[in-house]
Amino acid sequence: MLTAKKALEKQNFSDDKQLVWKIYLIRKLKEENYTNDQIHKLLYFIRSYIKFKDKNNNLELNNNIIQNFNLPKSMGIIELFAKKREEQIEELKAKGKIEGIKKLLQRGKLTIEEIAEDLDVTIDFVLDIQKTL
Repeated sequence: MLTAKKALEKQNFSDDKQLVWKIYLIRKLKEENYTNDQIHKLLYFIRSYIKFKDKNNNLELNNNIIQNFNLPKSMGIIELFAKKREEQIEELKAKGKIEGIKKLLQRGKLTIEEIAEDLDVTIDFVLDIQKTL
């Protein structure tokens, strides 16, 4: 929440200052071991509400994201998180968590939050599985 508040405060900054702040934020979130999913959601929020006037700054930000996440040049932030999401799904399949989540959802005795907490997955992930039922 504090990051979102700071982001809204930064919208009045010049493009150059916003760019420096966004790059700093990405590095800091990685250092603090935020998940890629959490970083993606924050970046989506920030990009939706705080836009650069100069489109070249978007390119520079994307290049910085590519460097920070060691991506091939052709892969952008959206592709990064889609790839990471698929990797997470494959890992969870191997652990059988998806089937466990489905069973718990069908029983209806636990809340979405309880299922996510018990199986160590995100609430969004449980909701995604619920949509498939």
